[in-house]
Amino acid sequence: MDNLSTIPKKKGKLTLLSIKVDDEKCHFEEKGNEVFFTCTEKPNRLELKVRFEGEVRNGFLDAFVKYTNDLFTYIPDSNTYLSDFGFTNCYRLTILEGKKFDTGILQTIDKPLELSFDIVLLTESNTLIAAGIVDGQMKQIYKNCSVPKDFVVDFIDVRLYEDPSFKPSFKRRIVDQITLTPRRDSKKDRQS
Repeated sequence: MDNLSTIPKKKGKLTLLSIKVDDEKCHFEEKGNEVFFTCTEKPNRLELKVRFEGEVRNGFLDAFVKYTNDLFTYIPDSNTYLSDFGFTNCYRLTILEGKKFDTGILQTIDKPLELSFDIVLLTESNTLIAAGIVDGQMKQIYKNCSVPKDFVVDFIDVRLYEDPSFKPSFKRRIVDQITLTPRRDSKKDRQS
């Protein structure tokens, strides 16, 4: 049946509605699917609000974060990700409580859907969920930690993915994405 069934065409558009940097609304400029915004070199929290219009099967938001040192991480969104998750080693994603779900929860949508997506740095205020032995090593799991403390973000791709055949082995496809590029605020950097 899998060989005979057809995968539906991609249908959908992701739009950035607002950006908050450390709880303050931030001005941004759009050029196609690229967004430029001003922030300090190391913000503590980015809050993004996006709108999705269209149809999606088994979809979820995630972010690909590229750093100035050429490393990168992926960040799932708690609003659209089915499993609870935490972060070990300050930034490695771990699905909590042995849950094995590998899909999101967004399905065909009749009207536009607004979602929030938070990207936070590891700070003293992050909640430590658990500490224990994982793979023979002591690990700490945090609830809200997306970006390692000493890393500087180069750009962020916020993407809406879907797994249309509802199989974890199927290669997921991007329905739409927005690239966010920070412009460093030199005034704030000089003051700090």
